[in-house]
Amino acid sequence: LVVCRLTGYGQTGPLAHEAGHDINYVSITGLLPTISGHNTSRLWPPANLLADFAGGGLTAAFGIVAALLKREKNGGHGCIIDCSMSDGVSYLGSFVRRYQDMEHLWTRPFAAFSGDCPVYRAYKTKDGKWMAVGALEPKFSLSLFRILGMDKTVTDIYTDPEGLSAEMEKIFETKTQAEWIDCFDRQNACVTPILELDEAVQFRHNVERKCFVKEGDEFFPEPAPRMYALEEYKRLMSKL
Repeated sequence: LVVCRLTGYGQTGPLAHEAGHDINYVSITGLLPTISGHNTSRLWPPANLLADFAGGGLTAAFGIVAALLKREKNGGHGCIIDCSMSDGVSYLGSFVRRYQDMEHLWTRPFAAFSGDCPVYRAYKTKDGKWMAVGALEPKFSLSLFRILGMDKTVTDIYTDPEGLSAEMEKIFETKTQAEWIDCFDRQNACVTPILELDEAVQFRHNVERKCFVKEGDEFFPEPAPRMYALEEYKRLMSKL
């Protein structure tokens, strides 16, 4: 028998019997400050996705599948899985912890993942909506500058990040989100719209991939990942 015990803090340790929620499980991992970024007066947790669903639900599902595979190899012996949501989030954050000393990624102002890097942040549009910019690599940064009509180089990202951000803020506010979607369509500049839940189900990419299914008046995400037999996958790709 395979038994999975999914809890916030795990089966052992001082917090094993303490109550908590997603924000609590994330808070003790050291990762919450990296999520909130620099430009905030208080740390802002994401919706309860990290601990409850990623560090918890998905980690538990992965553990169960691994345990079933192990049972096939060890003569049929089951096990008890101790799945802590906090442990799961910590493990998901392995990249952050491994490279935490790289200042250009996390700690210094305008670092890549600090929330205020000019080529990796959100920009407000003319209609009060937002665009997500993730043009970290030079080829994407140059495409971004070209589409924005800016005479800039990659060097400007590091020599004057504050000035570059301010200039880009003004440019993004000259067009609506829909107009920027058209501008960046198939341009490989790593710029996408930040969508509300009801907007996501109507977004062209999501519609064509059939990412959501409608049940009554509500839309729900289709299961992921998708699995295809080889011949089915070949037929799918031949239509592109």
